[in-house]
Amino acid sequence: MGFAFSTFSAITELIVTAAVFTYLWQGWRNDRLLTGLITGALVYEIAVNVAYMTFRIISPPTTHVYPGWVEAVLPWHGILSLLMLLGLIGLVIEAHRFGKRGENVLRLRPRTTLGFALLWTVSIVSGELIYIATYL
Repeated sequence: MGFAFSTFSAITELIVTAAVFTYLWQGWRNDRLLTGLITGALVYEIAVNVAYMTFRIISPPTTHVYPGWVEAVLPWHGILSLLMLLGLIGLVIEAHRFGKRGENVLRLRPRTTLGFALLWTVSIVSGELIYIATYL
């Protein structure tokens, strides 16, 4: 089950990332907060990826010998992933709160928006690299 769940998570996380970046771009560029899109991404993240992280903690692969860098990066990746989920929730709440006042927080705070996008990318790339090193 570990390989199948990991593969599913690795593939769908790229779809979630596309949704997150679409939300950020449309919000930044066009003042369009795609509520349905980001709600779906958040529901998936909470329901499936948190379950996946829990599954990996409870039953780590015992038949694999990890490269040293994977063992070093794995806990940091898990922490960053959880922080990015919380950051996404916070960013979406702020974007909608400011949006009700006619303001675009994504543009008003460009360092926050771009910093979030950069850290999200680091989280995703590290996860994909861990998957490749573990299973391929």
